[in-house]
This record gives sequence, structure tokens and C-alpha cells, in this order.
Amino acid sequence: MKPFLQNNEAADAFLLLRYQGSLCSTGRKEKRPIMSTVKDVIMNMKSSLLILVLGTGFSGMALADCEIKISVLEAKIATAQAHGNTAKAAGLQKSLAQVKANCTDDAKLVRAQEKVAKQEAKVAKAQAEVAEAQADLSAAQAAGNSKKIAKYQKKLLEEQADLKEARADLAKAKAELAALS
Repeated sequence: MKPFLQNNEAADAFLLLRYQGSLCSTGRKEKRPIMSTVKDVIMNMKSSLLILVLGTGFSGMALADCEIKISVLEAKIATAQAHGNTAKAAGLQKSLAQVKANCTDDAKLVRAQEKVAKQEAKVAKAQAEVAEAQADLSAAQAAGNSKKIAKYQKKLLEEQADLKEARADLAKAKAELAALS
């Protein structure tokens, strides 16, 4: 299968139709020089590709994410400026300024809250494993089995290290949440 840009017949037909005015973006029939038409086609393809990539690449994320809004607006501004449409670029820049000033990143806040909840669950699990290892060690000490005592002491140290790591991860997640709040 050949890539789209190597299909010369389709590209020539598209440019011919565009040059003849039947695909003019303003709705009027007008003739443009081929070079500006090629630039228009490339810019339209780039902006369409960017929107397609952003739309599919972030489909799993909430659409309210401020970074996505900012990226899309910046791409539209670049396209408008490339086409010499200063009025549209100015309007888009005003929208961009409003998004930057007023956008609350609810999606980021929700993800940070979920991360804290997940880390709290890990800490609880690690605490339970430490308690279990301590109980096993106590039972081995009561029985006087030196092999099991050594085994459960090692296991207790490992579980305590895991608990310490889980608590550090929880503290980091809480700090990130506090930074967003």
C-alpha cells in the first residue's frame, strides 16, 4: 500500500480542483496560484493530522485537561498565522489567554486523588503484611525454632522496607495532590 503523498494522480487531481476554485475554503470561486495552494494543502494536512493525533492519542484522558486545550489552541494559532489570518489568530490568542487564566485542571485533580487512594491501599496492605510477619516471628520464637526465627526476622525486615517505601510513595502522592488543590 502506497502512502497518500506518493499517490501523484490523487494529489494532482486535488490540486487541480483546488486551483479551479471548486474546493476554495472561503466558499467563493477563486483562482489561486499553485504554490500557495500547495502550502495551504500542507498546512491543512498538518493541522488535521495534529487534531487527529491529539484526538486519538488522548482519547483515554478527560477532555477537560488544560494541557490538551492549550495544545490544540496553539496549533490552531500557528495554522491561522501561517495562512495570514490575523483576525482569527488574535481571537484564538484571546481564547488561549482565557484558558490559561481560568482553566481548572479537574482531570488532574481526580487522577491525583485516585493515586492517593491507591497508595493508601498499598500502605494498608503493607501494614497487614508487617503484622503477619511479626505474628509469624512471635510464633517461631515461642516454639524456639531458630531456623524459622531467622526466616521470619528476614521476612519482617523485608516487609518493613516495603511499608517504608509505600509510605514514602503515599507522602509523594499527597504532596502532588496538595500542589493541585
